[in-house]
Amino acid sequence: MKILTILLLSMSMTAAAMQTIDAAKAGPYQVTLAAHEPNHIWIEGERILRIIGRHHAFETMIEKDHGDVYIKPMMEAGSFDIFVISDDGSNYKIHATIADKGASEIHICPRHKNDIRMASRHVTKVRKLILRLYAEAMAAPHLTGVNINYSHHLQLMRLKTIEENGIYGEVFKVTNATGNIQNISERQFLLMEDNIIAISILSRQLKPGAETIMFVVHGVMT
Repeated sequence: MKILTILLLSMSMTAAAMQTIDAAKAGPYQVTLAAHEPNHIWIEGERILRIIGRHHAFETMIEKDHGDVYIKPMMEAGSFDIFVISDDGSNYKIHATIADKGASEIHICPRHKNDIRMASRHVTKVRKLILRLYAEAMAAPHLTGVNINYSHHLQLMRLKTIEENGIYGEVFKVTNATGNIQNISERQFLLMEDNIIAISILSRQLKPGAETIMFVVHGVMT
């Protein structure tokens, strides 16, 4: 396998066509490479150490500063498989088809990056919904609702329900129905209803007859 000696400035002035590989899905991954121009391959958050494939099928140049690779097929048409090896030990199998087209930009998004993005978006959705529930509860402090049969120690009243972005939240009024101080926590309410993914309580210690507000977020509307 030869080392690519073509300067990056020799690439076409037209913008490279972006192709994103979602590594959360099973490979091999299908891409199209330009037959006559260097194609750029990079992995988000990782450095490419080497590319393994059929002898004399392509030539490569690794940018050591960034860990990116430029790859140029050594044939006019056809296809071949390559294995892209990263610095964290990941191995991405790619089936490349050669075409008479402009250079390609191959962006590999590792599985853990997708997981982090999804978790971050999920946390953001839950946080925004709880803030909205809080704002509405504070704007209408004298809301009344439906009593929920929970326990003889605590009285629960569902005051409001809001659906937003595929999740839904509820506002509850929690009242200490005993003659003693009650210490409460989010954990004790987790099994109160199905598919609860977040709970927030304004006050965790209630004197006899005292009230507090609780926000409950569910994964799907039921």
